[in-house]
Amino acid sequence: MLLTLKLLLVPALIAAVTLASRRWGLRVGGILTGLPMVAGPTLCFYAIEQGNDFAASAARSAMLGIAATSAFCVAYARSARYVGWAVSVLAGWGALALVALATYGMRDLRGVGEFAFASVALLAARRLVPVPSVMPAAAAPPRWDVPLRMLSSAAAVILFTAVAERVGPRFSGIISAFPVVTLILVVFTHAQGGSGGVALFLRNVLRGLHGFALFCVVFSAALGALHWNLLSAVALALAAQVVLQAFMLWRLSAAPQATTA
Repeated sequence: MLLTLKLLLVPALIAAVTLASRRWGLRVGGILTGLPMVAGPTLCFYAIEQGNDFAASAARSAMLGIAATSAFCVAYARSARYVGWAVSVLAGWGALALVALATYGMRDLRGVGEFAFASVALLAARRLVPVPSVMPAAAAPPRWDVPLRMLSSAAAVILFTAVAERVGPRFSGIISAFPVVTLILVVFTHAQGGSGGVALFLRNVLRGLHGFALFCVVFSAALGALHWNLLSAVALALAAQVVLQAFMLWRLSAAPQATTA
């Protein structure tokens, strides 16, 4: 049953965000990427397979992973102005690995500290991602790109949950926030829309990740300190994130012509 969910749930969410991005543009797609489409289910699988305390600790560490993802976004966006997607991916991975290693040894800040750390990292990163000027016309996507995105996301969830018990909640939490969805989408955006599309997309990914950070801190508190059951913790965390990201989307709709949002 759990394997079926891993194989079907996350890929379905990836496909939905891909189609939404094509329908409503990169700004909306970037914000929706902040939804916990991989990390959220992964944290739930941690709770089911490893226990609530493990999942609560991993959720706190996931916020450190958000800081690493911020570094990935900056490195990728700045590299994309000069090189292709393959080199940009390597630059992004390098920045992500450096920040992940630096944060791995941090002491447990009980959720609030990790949330503040992630929020500051996201704000700083958004200032460092280039503001797009001219947006090139996007090429028509190939038919196979959605299936590839779905397959990649399913593989990531299976891998993360398979190694969780061995590597512990700190490392599991950090890798659960690995930008699987962002990586898949930004590579296709780069290939189809150029560096301008990358900058626009990643600026809004960083904006949307504030919602994911909120999901993590609420999920961790509800599951850990408050000792709620998994379903209640997920419902509360999702409600908090959806409210925040709905507000972000409303703000975007109020300025539809702002290409630098």
